[in-house]
Amino acid sequence: MIYQGKIYDYHVHSTFSRDSFSRLDDICRQAEKKGASGLMLTDHIEYDNSAGGEYNFGHAAFAAAIAEAGERFPRLTVGGGVELGLQAHLKERCLAAVNGHNWDFVLGSVHIIKGKAVYNGAFSRGKGREETYRAYLEEVYRLLCVMPFIDVLAHLDLIRRDESFADRRLRLRDFPDQLEAILRKLVENGVGLELNTASWRRGLDSPHPHECVLRRYRELGGEIVTCGSDSHEMSTVCYKLREGYQILKEAGFRYISTFSQRCLRQEPLG
Repeated sequence: MIYQGKIYDYHVHSTFSRDSFSRLDDICRQAEKKGASGLMLTDHIEYDNSAGGEYNFGHAAFAAAIAEAGERFPRLTVGGGVELGLQAHLKERCLAAVNGHNWDFVLGSVHIIKGKAVYNGAFSRGKGREETYRAYLEEVYRLLCVMPFIDVLAHLDLIRRDESFADRRLRLRDFPDQLEAILRKLVENGVGLELNTASWRRGLDSPHPHECVLRRYRELGGEIVTCGSDSHEMSTVCYKLREGYQILKEAGFRYISTFSQRCLRQEPLG
């Protein structure tokens, strides 16, 4: 069964991110073609990025581009958000980035730990799978404790993109203590959880995170959830979003979350 209701792609990168070549107009056209009702631009701010230099962008130009896109594509709700790389020693800079601009949405991500990228083998080098995954999840929890000012946590199990290990599953039963602590902290902080469909483009057999993790978040009282393609090119905008929405519905979620001026609105899952 495939979800047939309204869809919103809440993790999309444009040319305002250094790692994307997608023009905003092309993104909007693709979103309309895929039948989306809206999308949220979440271009990168990543300070102290040892994997490729600092990511930032011109916020005035970004805001103007979002406003213009809203006028050119009136059938779409186009939001201007940010994907903020969370690192504990950069807490004050991250907080300033959140408070210093008029975002619609703040998506928090853990890409770098102690100067090492978690997705390309740098963080796992010299460690086994269990040690790597456990250390990663413990850092995610620590960051949620000290940086609770995001709206939604992106790709909770991003470490699965590291191809160093043959077994890249990360289910609730694999690391129950660490995952349970993260999910409880999300609920406590009023921070949402993202279903990220990019995992399927990378050959993984489930979304970020696994369906059982999404279900447990819901069981613990979590109701804030977004779904995003993590698109860096126009062709992947809205990628498998309907499959993601169906998973959320089957996991017990009654609403999909949307944001404007960082105010939450819950849209019924049809």
